[in-house]
This record gives sequence, structure tokens and C-alpha cells, in this order.
Amino acid sequence: MSPQDMTMMREKLEQQTGFRWLDVDDVAGVKGVLQTRGWIGGMAEIADVSYAGEGNMNLVMRVIVNEGRGERRLIMKQGRPWVEKYPEIAAPWDRVEREWHIYRKIRIFDGIGESMPGLVGFDPDMRLLVLEDLGEGCDLKSFYDGRVLNGEEIDWLSEFLKRVHGVMIYKEDRADFSNESMRLLNHEYMFMQPLDKQRVVDERLDDLENDLVDTINDLKRDEPLREAVGELGEIYLSDECRAGDVLLHGDFYPGSWHWPIKRGKGRRGILDWEFSFVGNRGFDVGVYIAHMAMSNHKIDAVEQFLDGYGWDGNSVMSSFAGNEVIRRIAGVAQLPIEKTNEWRSELLKLGRDAVVHGDWRILWG
Repeated sequence: MSPQDMTMMREKLEQQTGFRWLDVDDVAGVKGVLQTRGWIGGMAEIADVSYAGEGNMNLVMRVIVNEGRGERRLIMKQGRPWVEKYPEIAAPWDRVEREWHIYRKIRIFDGIGESMPGLVGFDPDMRLLVLEDLGEGCDLKSFYDGRVLNGEEIDWLSEFLKRVHGVMIYKEDRADFSNESMRLLNHEYMFMQPLDKQRVVDERLDDLENDLVDTINDLKRDEPLREAVGELGEIYLSDECRAGDVLLHGDFYPGSWHWPIKRGKGRRGILDWEFSFVGNRGFDVGVYIAHMAMSNHKIDAVEQFLDGYGWDGNSVMSSFAGNEVIRRIAGVAQLPIEKTNEWRSELLKLGRDAVVHGDWRILWG
């Protein structure tokens, strides 16, 4: 979406009754929105408004409210008709409403609701979701700078994902969890764009690692890889009811895991459900595996996770893992990883082999 289109969209929406673009600098506007919808009291004061986390898809703000009887912390999440971090990319505008729908549907299940933020409110006209704040969390970059999950944390993640995948979705309800528009967006940047022969690879990737662009261009000419990734994309997009399909989180990587910075300050949780849909369990598990490889965890972190989850995996899961490595290194959605010397290129080649041969262990060489 061009800057001109964004400006026109803003001006058009600002004329609508009840709509307001939110911004961290507009404290009065934030207060007004919360009070007029009854989400905070009339005598409440806003102590602070700041950005909360990376906010790749949406504007995400942390709001600290003083209501006389103590401090209250909220998360305000507003979707725009574009990706917040990459405004040139148009995005489905109903994604926050889809996330609200998922929260309402699955938080009732044992072992799931207590690991999700509490719901405060939703305004469909403003595409605004307000949630309980789980507290200050570990910075995403720390996972790729050496923070290692301990055994208890790995068990917690595997148990949580197992519970989500165990939610019963009846055939007649599957359409409610299709989330087709977000899957189409994700499909483009996960399975199409990274290996598109017509795409000119951003030369700035060579700033992250010498000759990385050459390695990516080699992958774009790799027909067995392109064919395998194309088949994975078809599995990802398929609405065909298949035995074994489950409710997926859809973006199960460290950016969606909330770990409190200090013990006793906040609680754990799984965030950002806007990509959730019903599909192949290997997608969620494969994404976890890929990020263990990219954050330099030992292979034990995967073996323990699979053991806790109760599944050995399969070739589709392994291929999803390899593709997640490729798209994160070669595509738009870059991770906060420092400049490297051959590491990215080597991992791309391992990712390629994991996709083609259907074996996630290849990612560890």
C-alpha cells in the first residue's frame, strides 16, 4: 500500500462516526476511547501509553491506568488495512476481529484460557481489541542472542500446544475457523515470495552476511525445492477436511510466547492469535522446530518438546520446519539476529534439505 493510499484511507476513516486512529502520543484519545466504551471508570487517569512488543501486524500499545484503587494495565491492539511493520503490504482488516473470535471460542477450555490474556472489550468499527496485560515480557531478540529455554519451559509449551490441538472442532463449525484471508496473506510471504524467480532479492541482506543474496538466488533456481514448497503451500491453504486436522495457533514462535522478565511480575501466556485456523498440526510444530534451530538451541529442545507433545512428527512437519527457516532468512519477516559469517547461508542449505528430504534433524547438521 503506497503512502498516498494510506493517507487517503486515514482521511476517509477519520470522517466516520465512532472511528479514531490510535497513537501512543494521543493520550487524551486513548483515554476517551476507553472511557466512552466503559472499559475504564470515568474518574480513571492514564499514567502511561507506550508501544508493547514488536507489533509486526498491528498497532499494539500498553496502557497503564490509575483508577484510585490501584494500577491497571491494558493492551490495546488496533488493526490497520496494512501490516504495521511493513505498511507497503496490504493486510486483511478484519484480522483483529478474527482474533477476538478465537479468544472467545477457545479460552473456555481447560489449560488454555489461563494461558491467554483476559478479554476486556472489542470495538468492530475501530478494529480494536483490548486485553489484559500479562506484564513486561522478555524481549524477542533475547531468544536469538542466547536465551535458552529450560526443560520446564519446553514442557509448558508442548503441553499448551497439545491442549490447543486437542480442541474439538466439529465439521459444521470448521468454516468459523477458516481464516482464509489471513492464510492467503501468510501463504504469499511464506511459500511464494521467498523463492519467486521474478523477485529481486533485497541487496541489504548482504549487510547481514556476505554473499547471502547469492545463496538465496541459488535456492530460487532449485526446482526440487520449489516444487516441495509449492506442495506445502497447497497443504497450508487447503480447506479440505482431512483426518487429523486440528486447531492451530498459526504463528507459534518466540514472538508469540510471553515470558515475564521477573518472577512474580506478570504471567506466562501465548499471544497473537490472528493467524489461527484449522489445519495440519505439523505446521505449528514445524515452526517451533525451526526457531529452535535459528536460536541455536540444542536438538534436545525439540526431542523433549515432541516427547511432551506425544508425537514423533512426520515428513510434512519436517518440511514445514525447513521452509520456516528459509522464509525467515530469505524473506520479508526477518528475525532480530545479528550480522553473521556464513551461518545464515549454511542454515538456508540445511533448511532446503529438510524440506526436500522431509527430515527436521538435518537442521542440526
